Amino acid sequence: KDDLGEHNNLAAKMPEKVEALRKLLHDWRTEVKAQMPTPNPNYSPADTTKPERKKKGKAGKKSVSLSNPSIVSPLLAARADD
Repeated sequence: KDDLGEHNNLAAKMPEKVEALRKLLHDWRTEVKAQMPTPNPNYSPADTTKPERKKKGKAGKKSVSLSNPSIVSPLLAARADD
């Protein structure tokens, strides 16, 4: 209430609370079988190159035929019959 921005670290003043919260978190992670992050063995802080991304071409896109009334909304399909 008095420290809405959480500028004051209360961990040193409340070690019992810290340990209780840490245990709750640990128990919850165990209960839900949470996967913990692991270091990326391929990461190199010296490597500044970005990996190449696969480019999507027209071959990867699916097209929809709007001439098929079963695909077009009923309003447009009725209009096409006129």
